[in-house]
Amino acid sequence: MTVSLMAIWIPIVLSAVAVFVASFIVWTLLPHHKADWSGIPGQDQIQKLMRDHNVGPGQYAIPYAPDPKDLQDPDVKKGFDQGPVGFFYVQNPGVPAMGGRILAMFIFQLVVSLTVGYLASRTLAVGTDYRQVFRFTSTIAFLAYGASSVQDMVWFGHSRAHTFKVLLDALAYGLITGGFFGWLWPN
Repeated sequence: MTVSLMAIWIPIVLSAVAVFVASFIVWTLLPHHKADWSGIPGQDQIQKLMRDHNVGPGQYAIPYAPDPKDLQDPDVKKGFDQGPVGFFYVQNPGVPAMGGRILAMFIFQLVVSLTVGYLASRTLAVGTDYRQVFRFTSTIAFLAYGASSVQDMVWFGHSRAHTFKVLLDALAYGLITGGFFGWLWPN
């Protein structure tokens, strides 16, 4: 017999809240993400150059080659050969407002828990053993929180160290999620 989402709304909400608290601790109190970003030499001159060229918010690649045929262009090839080569994000001016980002992150965590709950409710029956619920829901949550970090490493050059740390965080979030679902799964 499948489980209704209403029967598991408590583990959905509690796991999202617990992951939210854990992610707050990971990103604000623990030291392992402190070195994920660094400043760039000549920051003031680079910012001025970007302002002078009206670089607005967006995602950018340098050198920019929107079509594979562009890679045959000698100037584009020279840009890649001489470097630097990279991807970067530009945001609106001003100190980032954290309130909206924190809310968006909690909504994301709630959506992950809801998705985990939905998949578990369609797969696991009422009374399923704690370990089986834990294993199933932890795995889904781990994938939801961590899989994109591997793609970012492969395609956008995120460091292996950063990717490993994000996967470690995702493992913790997955285990937290699985713990709540296993504990509160209907009998």
